[in-house]
Amino acid sequence: MLKVYFCSRLVTAWFIKLFNLLLMKNIISLTLSLLFSFVIFQSGYAQANNFITALEQYLSVLEKDNPHFGLSIAVAQKDKLVFQKAYGLANRNYELPVTTKTKFNIASIGKMMTAIAILQLEQDKALNLQEKLGTYFPDFPHEGIRDSVSIHQLLTHTSGLPIWFTPDFPLISKFQYEDLKDYVPLFKKLKIDTAKVDTYSYSNVGYFVLGCLIEKIAGVPYAYFVSENISLPLGMRDTEFYSLNEIKKVAAEGYMRPTKDGEAWQRNDRFNLASGPAGGAYATPSDLVRLFLGLRNHQLLTPENTKLMMEEKVKTPQGGYGYGIGQTSYNDHPILGHLGGFFGARGELMWYQTADYTIAILANSDQTDYIDVSHFIEVYLAGTATQQEAHTQTLNLLQQVLDQKIDISTAETKAQLAKGTYDSDLLQIKGYFYLNKNDFTPALAIFQLNALLFPTDGTQNDLRRAVARTKSQEAWKKW
Repeated sequence: MLKVYFCSRLVTAWFIKLFNLLLMKNIISLTLSLLFSFVIFQSGYAQANNFITALEQYLSVLEKDNPHFGLSIAVAQKDKLVFQKAYGLANRNYELPVTTKTKFNIASIGKMMTAIAILQLEQDKALNLQEKLGTYFPDFPHEGIRDSVSIHQLLTHTSGLPIWFTPDFPLISKFQYEDLKDYVPLFKKLKIDTAKVDTYSYSNVGYFVLGCLIEKIAGVPYAYFVSENISLPLGMRDTEFYSLNEIKKVAAEGYMRPTKDGEAWQRNDRFNLASGPAGGAYATPSDLVRLFLGLRNHQLLTPENTKLMMEEKVKTPQGGYGYGIGQTSYNDHPILGHLGGFFGARGELMWYQTADYTIAILANSDQTDYIDVSHFIEVYLAGTATQQEAHTQTLNLLQQVLDQKIDISTAETKAQLAKGTYDSDLLQIKGYFYLNKNDFTPALAIFQLNALLFPTDGTQNDLRRAVARTKSQEAWKKW
């Protein structure tokens, strides 16, 4: 369940020459702390019950390697919280560290709470999921949505509504959208894509509509309903719904990575959304773990409605989607939960069903650190022995390549590499880590290695993208 947008794999002789030239120029480096992680993986994989120790050590290595690391994690085994820890900075201006009490923007993970709220109204007989929106919201400002879209379709992203109100909506200032009523003018202009009706097409807009429905039926603001019926009953004391102008106490600032060479990191203030039904609430990872445990233990819904929420309703590229909850698998081991991502915010809340671990990860930047941690967890909890060994060998190989200790152009090296087992997903994650911070030389080296080891169409696109980005830089002209 790799959470990276681009994957690709193929190599040409020209790129091999480029890669070797970069190595010869002695400009690639990686901190020796990564070497320490090889021991972590080898000992962790050898001891099946040592997951928490291995995870904690791996996180510490990532923090040392990245000055922009900002992440918090909570882990429950069965019904017990067994680990929570925070890393990096919550506020870079004042160098305030992340703590386990730091609240993060949870982005679309909040859709789980919206779906729970709708199902609570359903079990109270306040609505029927198969009815059209207009049955309960006769004055909704868009006739087509009101009369043709069901609540079931809104919950499952099968309504035909777009992902955003307008294509440029994520990029505009949103200070004028504090309450759900402020979106009414945008609702009026929406169009339903009939070709996407009853097929999965992710829609934040659909969950905004669900928030309006909750307010219409309950007669109270969305945030109040969720707090009274979900957060407070579960003791989620560090979960808040904020307006954009509100002071966010003990909350992490969101940071956006540079998109151009020499550009600085930026705060995500001007792109952010007020907390709402499509996402944007603030919470700690431990509160999110409480949410998922409370859901599965029927503290929020009846057993019937809990099952209804978690069952697959529609196929997705990743697996399936129920009501506000996704289903995927790793080596046929079921994984249920939800991802969250926006400018300066990344995270996930997942239940690894076979191992019975519930894990929440929240980060305050759009760098790949969270993806690195998530992949480590997948391999550790659901990977085969071969996949676990591949992860270890890949870390080892990365260190050798970046320390310029191997020459991949020689027949001897290629023969040696052919004997190994490697993790292409990990190479991709590390490659984008460097590319996303405009550190082009190691990015090229890693993508080149991935293309050599896994010569498929996927890594070819990764490598081409890295080359295209590098060609526009002064560093490229030197070569």
